[in-house]
Amino acid sequence: METPGNNIMSHIDLKQDSNPFLPVEPVKAECDDNRSSHRFRMIELEAENRKLHAELKKVLGKIKGYKESLYALKNQNKQLLLELNSQHKMNDRLKKETENIAIQLSTLNRCDATCPSFDLCRKRILIVGGIVKIKDRYKKLIEENGGVFEYHDGYVKGGVKGLKDQVRRADMVLCPVNCNSHNACSLVKKIGKKYNRQVHMLAGSGLSAISQALLESQKGASIH
Repeated sequence: METPGNNIMSHIDLKQDSNPFLPVEPVKAECDDNRSSHRFRMIELEAENRKLHAELKKVLGKIKGYKESLYALKNQNKQLLLELNSQHKMNDRLKKETENIAIQLSTLNRCDATCPSFDLCRKRILIVGGIVKIKDRYKKLIEENGGVFEYHDGYVKGGVKGLKDQVRRADMVLCPVNCNSHNACSLVKKIGKKYNRQVHMLAGSGLSAISQALLESQKGASIH
């Protein structure tokens, strides 16, 4: 026979069995999903971090390369400035040398239109070789002293006809041996001999050597 107490306990047990606030399995599954999601995100972040480190390494490498290039350019610029300064000094020396030569030549008797031998004084002077950079100074030196300037660089790879023609029409040929090959010097001598032209082999190629040859020529001396 059931008592009122037994009925109450049975009712309590039924209530506990149907309690909706105790979902054990769904909560566990949700936790597993969250852990899996976090783990996947961690993997993504680690991969992204490695990628950023690799890009940073490349950027640092480029920066290092730029610094090295900048250092090399600074050194190159410094060297160019030194060379430029040296060139300025050389130009100053050449200018002074030219002025001194002009003064020396101006003391000589110059030939002008009143001279009976004026046409003979207009000699055609051919310089073979020499210093190409001061070719204009050669020209100025010769023309200021009544000569007609011609120039040949001494290279005959394209043939000797041009050199032959210039030697043939020249009154005097100046050939600095220090700025010409042995073959070029021999060729100039040979052509000069063939056309009976004055060929002067000069030890130097500076303005002093050229002016000395002109001075000796004006004095009527032979230069060998």
